[in-house]
Amino acid sequence: MVELLGDPDASFRTVAVLYQDFLVRCRIRRVPGEPPALPAFKRKLAVARVAPDTETAQSDGWQTALSLSETLSDDVQGVFLVLAQAALTNAPCPSDATLARLYGTHSSSRARRLLTWFEERGLLVVRLDFRNNRVVAFPDLNAETAAGDPNGPDTMVDQRGAAE
Repeated sequence: MVELLGDPDASFRTVAVLYQDFLVRCRIRRVPGEPPALPAFKRKLAVARVAPDTETAQSDGWQTALSLSETLSDDVQGVFLVLAQAALTNAPCPSDATLARLYGTHSSSRARRLLTWFEERGLLVVRLDFRNNRVVAFPDLNAETAAGDPNGPDTMVDQRGAAE
């Protein structure tokens, strides 16, 4: 999974293409056992894209975030989990460019619409601080991100840890 996500274009490929690539890589490496079915692969992919550290992954907040993400469609789970991880670790809110890449698009406006959609579902609350930096609060997690520049660059590229 790490090798698959190490490809810089992986964020812009469909899940079906990534799944086929994953299956081929498993056969090449003679990975024993049955490969995960597509729904299980989608879930593993969403979590692997986030790659939380051990402390975060074992926290009650992360387990709640995972449960909340299961109510979402596969294509938005990764974005939701990245935002939740930022809140749980008090990291700056990811930029529109980062959220767009995670969503599989180059469109910042689609990323902003996705945040609005999350907010309309009651999963999070978006606010701007006095410097127009974005803060995302998660009422169910009792956590919020640090302020982050929504117009900033994609700073999460190649910051992924080991996730399998």
